[in-house]
Amino acid sequence: MMQQSKKRMLRLLPALGAMLLIMAGCQSANRHNIGAGPSCPPDHYMVTASGCYTPVGIPGTQRRAAQARAEENARQKIMEYVGSMPAGAGRTVNDIIARDTQKRVKVQSIVRSADIVDWKVEPARGIVHVWMMIDLNDIRAALAGY
Repeated sequence: MMQQSKKRMLRLLPALGAMLLIMAGCQSANRHNIGAGPSCPPDHYMVTASGCYTPVGIPGTQRRAAQARAEENARQKIMEYVGSMPAGAGRTVNDIIARDTQKRVKVQSIVRSADIVDWKVEPARGIVHVWMMIDLNDIRAALAGY
């Protein structure tokens, strides 16, 4: 009796392995497709950028001006990455937003509202560092149906 159950288990192992591979493939296949829905797991992209203190007209605003420059640099890095994302049929997101004004406005709005994860001030060096993050599934959802 014990031998038969071991034989059955050995017969089921390849099927279980194949099922696990299929499930893993389904999860990772949707990660890179345009049109991913809200049920997808987060696919975050994080960048770090810096801004230097510069002379400003209003005393006490150097740090805030440097942080604004760092945030601007981070958004630019995010936009460069998002623009290079594949969008199917040999196109990139940049190709799509160059042709479609509505899609460009949606993508730029998502990038503009990227989350600030953290920031750090180094007053001795006159630098502000900013960490920003975006969920790439939001970009995919904005370009769905194109």
